[in-house]
Amino acid sequence: MAPQVDARCDPFPNSPFHVEVPAPFTIVTKELCKRYDLADFFKGKLDADDSVGDFGILDSTKQRLQVFISSVKRDTAEKRMYYVAGATRVRKVVRSFNGYIRVDTAKMYDRDYWFSKDTCEFSSYKDFAEFKRHQFDERNIECSASFVFREDSLGQDNGIFKGMLHFYLSLDSNLRLVDNVEFYEGAIGVRNFTYEGSYTKYGTGKAHYIKWSIYAIDELMGGCGGGAYSWLPLCNEPDMVKAGWETNDDLKLVDNPKLWWVRR
Repeated sequence: MAPQVDARCDPFPNSPFHVEVPAPFTIVTKELCKRYDLADFFKGKLDADDSVGDFGILDSTKQRLQVFISSVKRDTAEKRMYYVAGATRVRKVVRSFNGYIRVDTAKMYDRDYWFSKDTCEFSSYKDFAEFKRHQFDERNIECSASFVFREDSLGQDNGIFKGMLHFYLSLDSNLRLVDNVEFYEGAIGVRNFTYEGSYTKYGTGKAHYIKWSIYAIDELMGGCGGGAYSWLPLCNEPDMVKAGWETNDDLKLVDNPKLWWVRR
């Protein structure tokens, strides 16, 4: 039988003998929401290379879904409640929505847990500093939130988005909240600001699976000639092209309008 290694003392967490040990945490939802305004974290970001909002999928067909939250306002009394407005885009059809994001749970992990002398002594390892930099001290606060986004009930084929939002934040040396989760952390399952739930057209009662994220999501990942992090759509398979994921020779999405959510 293979020896079991305590993960807290394991300098090689990706080894076949690695055993995950849950880190202790404290629920800080009320304190976090009272002290910090998270509105800027929820609002859509304009990126110089891809200013099209967050991307995702609609239904099992992996139909391309784009979402952009254009405005966010925190409730003056209920600090964990944020009222949002924005737009979605599917098959070149743009629809506006209004709704809310409610922070349900915020867990603050013990920064020093993995590296304390009471737990394990890592300082003898030559890669100690780099190893420590990539552990729980970089994603100190884990948050879960509920969201409900309602499109105009009078619009044809309109409906309601609802589900859960999951994200990680950290406190920097000045106790400012920062979003510093990087791609390398995707290898252990982290997808920052990932919305997952359902979309139901008004009057039908039929819910369709949805998921969107600022980063790549699992359903669109595959080893299509670009390594472990290449997108499945880059293969330009017929079904994916039909679903809105066609790319050009530079591997850029063909259907990629700028500022699509702005009313003309």
